[in-house]
Amino acid sequence: MRVAAWALAIAGAALAAGWGVGTARRAEEGGTAPSGTVLLDGSLEPLRQAFGRQAGERRLLAVLSPACPVCLAGAEAIGQALAADPGLHALVVWMETLPWDRAVKAERRVELFAGEPRVAQFYDPGQLTGEAVARAVGWRGGPAWDVYLIYAAGAVWEGRLPAPGSWFHQQPAADAARFRTGEALVEALAVRPGAS
Repeated sequence: MRVAAWALAIAGAALAAGWGVGTARRAEEGGTAPSGTVLLDGSLEPLRQAFGRQAGERRLLAVLSPACPVCLAGAEAIGQALAADPGLHALVVWMETLPWDRAVKAERRVELFAGEPRVAQFYDPGQLTGEAVARAVGWRGGPAWDVYLIYAAGAVWEGRLPAPGSWFHQQPAADAARFRTGEALVEALAVRPGAS
């Protein structure tokens, strides 16, 4: 519990300092993706195609910073939700958000889901995913990150990323009604969109 409180304090300080609010370093064009990921370099088309390939399944789209301790706890929650629900598939986007985010850190994070066929991983150095998610959920203050969107089977992505059936985040300064961490996040990820 103390680790979670410490990690939240770091994330809160990063937000207060303006990190992750569109001010993070953006990778130069022509960058490379960590092994095991697909590079989202100037286009979300690879992510949109993967979303479409999983159309018959319940999907979780997560946007995480590879250097943020709270995001890593969120990645663990994704793993637990996948273990508890064999019908859940995940699209995990490792996005450069904090000033110290780099592909080399994401390379280590990709291992969290190595060998899990229900997880497709992406690397977004330009924060395109965070901007699309912000539009889809009405996020204010820059690209959305440390955010978890849940889509019902049958959801289609045409044009802009569609609004999810439900969504949650681990950002202390954002929408309090959707704030979940630890076991509360695992439980939220296991609830089917539209269920009460």
